[in-house]
Amino acid sequence: MQKRGQIAQEFIITYGWIILVILSFLWGLAYYDVINLDTFISEKCTFSAGFECLDYSWQGTTFSVTIQNGLGFDVQNISMDLDPDVNGIICNVSDYQEEIGMLNTESRMFVYNCTNLGTISTFQSTLHLYFETGLTDVPHNKIGVLVVKKEG
Repeated sequence: MQKRGQIAQEFIITYGWIILVILSFLWGLAYYDVINLDTFISEKCTFSAGFECLDYSWQGTTFSVTIQNGLGFDVQNISMDLDPDVNGIICNVSDYQEEIGMLNTESRMFVYNCTNLGTISTFQSTLHLYFETGLTDVPHNKIGVLVVKKEG
């Protein structure tokens, strides 16, 4: 009975070392940019319940994000901040309008101009959506995520 346990242990140790070597090799290739991991990252734009990201794009230094109100009621004083997950990148909304509202099921596009993008090919950011409901005028904040690849 001890012999079977020893065989199983030797099997796991042998193949464990092989897997460790293969993973180290792949990590080295990714670290030295021999393989580009950005090709494995999928684009996405998501929000917590109540708002839906309909469309998004990145062209040059301009990002656009279109969202739809799905809360079931109108909102007012809506604004959205783009908070890049990379230090040094600064994004400002280019079409800001004071005290804009959104009716239920209405959509709106937010356009941002960003600086210090460098040579990145994939952009990741946290979206902060601020609004008030017409029912209570209490300020609310919804958080979303944007991951987009450069077009063209």
